[in-house]
Amino acid sequence: MTTLPEVSEALGVSECRVPGSRVAGRAVKARIAGLAREACGLAADPEVGWDGNSAFALGAEVWEACRVPRAEAAAAVAARLEAEPGVMKAWTATDLEGPRCAGACALYRASFDPERSGDWVIQLDPHCLLSSEQEGTGHGSPYAYDRAVPVVFWGGGVAAGTVRGPAHSVDVAPTLAARAGVAPPAPVDGRVLPLR
Repeated sequence: MTTLPEVSEALGVSECRVPGSRVAGRAVKARIAGLAREACGLAADPEVGWDGNSAFALGAEVWEACRVPRAEAAAAVAARLEAEPGVMKAWTATDLEGPRCAGACALYRASFDPERSGDWVIQLDPHCLLSSEQEGTGHGSPYAYDRAVPVVFWGGGVAAGTVRGPAHSVDVAPTLAARAGVAPPAPVDGRVLPLR
């Protein structure tokens, strides 16, 4: 998960362009509402849904009332969001579904569901935290410090030591099954990790 913004700033490693390195989710919601009203030619700011992490969405009724094509309006909102302090990139659903989706886009795409995900995924500067709280931290950024999670196995028959290399959450079940001498149900997405 993301290091506490205050710690990143104290260590001088924060690349967040927002003082305090916290971006208020409610403020982003309000900004998207105003931008969507302008882009769609609506009479009032629409309600914006937020997943509490990095995805924001408008309801189907808002898109039905929008006076321009959805992809065009979403791109216009995204372009204006990218001018906001702390926002590195605002990915639209069209971006995430597109053939040129690579890098951070591909990481966000891995958890994108066209039927359930938001209309925009906001990528903040490194060490910025999108939150509704003034303390604590969270996760969901595409940066290595937020994606790299140690996997720890402890117990009888597991020698002390460190095994470096990539591991994925889907590797835990096959590894535990192998240690217990049980065949995992097939097919299995993960692999048995090399423990000492």
